[in-house]
Amino acid sequence: MTAKYARIGAALATDISRGRYQPGERLPSESEIMVTWGVSRTTARGAIRELVNNRLAYTVQGIGTFAAEGPLMNVLPSATSFSQVVHEQWRKPGSRIITFEHVEADPETAHRLEMAPTGPLLHLERVLLADEVPVSLSDTFLSVAALGDVHERLTTDAISRDGLYRTLESHGASIDGGDQTISSIAADMRVATMLEVTNRTPLLLAVRVGRTRGIPVEYSKIFTRPDQAVWAINLGNALAVEEPPQPPGSPPRGSSPTTNDRTKDSE
Repeated sequence: MTAKYARIGAALATDISRGRYQPGERLPSESEIMVTWGVSRTTARGAIRELVNNRLAYTVQGIGTFAAEGPLMNVLPSATSFSQVVHEQWRKPGSRIITFEHVEADPETAHRLEMAPTGPLLHLERVLLADEVPVSLSDTFLSVAALGDVHERLTTDAISRDGLYRTLESHGASIDGGDQTISSIAADMRVATMLEVTNRTPLLLAVRVGRTRGIPVEYSKIFTRPDQAVWAINLGNALAVEEPPQPPGSPPRGSSPTTNDRTKDSE
């Protein structure tokens, strides 16, 4: 069972991520947590320590604890745009477009997008920003065949202003699902330069295929600084314990033994 201080810390972290406490705003004190949650001072102090350790809060001695501009949190499974995630956490989104060009698909990209080899793609590479700080390098390929004439209406101005997903949505090509894997990777010199970190800095790598009505449209590799963003996974009821199958002829689970069963048990 999760410790009580951790549960309180998680509840306060949720309040921070949802904007109930904006950056710099004072959080409940130890005494207020004690009264609200009916816990000891030690537990209240542990909850605050959880927030500080996770960089969601900072403490000013003699004054109190305040919400910090912690790392962005993106909850999975989700097809939420980067801009929306940043907006929801009271920060200013932005991007620097590095590449915007038409190219031919290589074998891997063609396979991912379920398209013909050497088919036409729109290649979009961006540095994604939060409050002007580089957070991710997004290397994206869009299927021209899947988008139809929508790809002709995509502009760097619109993507920089509104983000890729919202721009696609405005043209009737919403990314409404897909698949994504997340792993760790060391930044090479080029990626490190783009993200303003040192060479070989550990990064999170998300490899994503975005779909529109089941059709693969987007293939992206997203390199993210873990000091600026984290991925949270919504497990739903995935942690429910699945009971093993019963042997043939066994009584239903939860049923009481019959009289004969009790007699046999007593023999």
